[in-house]
Amino acid sequence: MKWTKLKKLLENRLCESLKGRLEIRTTAYRKAHDQPSRMWITLDEKEIYCAADQVFEMNVEEQYQLLKEEQLLEPIPYDSDWTTMFQSKERAALLDAYEEAEQIVIKKNVIAEYSMYHSLLEYIQLSIDEALQSQDPVIKAFAMLDRRLGKRRLEKLKEENKESHPFIQLFFQIRCEAEGLINKKSTHLTQDIVQFQ
Repeated sequence: MKWTKLKKLLENRLCESLKGRLEIRTTAYRKAHDQPSRMWITLDEKEIYCAADQVFEMNVEEQYQLLKEEQLLEPIPYDSDWTTMFQSKERAALLDAYEEAEQIVIKKNVIAEYSMYHSLLEYIQLSIDEALQSQDPVIKAFAMLDRRLGKRRLEKLKEENKESHPFIQLFFQIRCEAEGLINKKSTHLTQDIVQFQ
């Protein structure tokens, strides 16, 4: 699906109090190696969240190197038969460490643009109940802004969202402020849960 169509579908799903205030934008750096992308979300023309491929990959690599050191992982031993190398226990352990590094980085609220895009494609096809039950933080966060989520049900989610992913907390707070469920003076969009470039 083209970005312009997806963006229109996402913005049509926004609750009335956020329509015209919240925008989702994306760009690809076509002249850069691997053409990394960046997606950012603005509220009242201020950037509140950024998902960037390069930032995600750098954070994953840093975490991966730490895990390799902590777990004392060995490099893949050389063998003239590449299938032996491919099926080695060392390679399997390195792959597991890399996947673990990705999950740690996502929990720290750093998300790749390509991952966010795929989550949004999935979100747009879900019912509100399915979106709210999703384990994907992007899907669940966008469900907080969905016009299909009423105020009463939103208020019931308050306790559940206290321990949720920072991205979900951010969008929950934005929606509650927009609906007048929390006082804007007593709370503000905290910078520690917003990932910039």
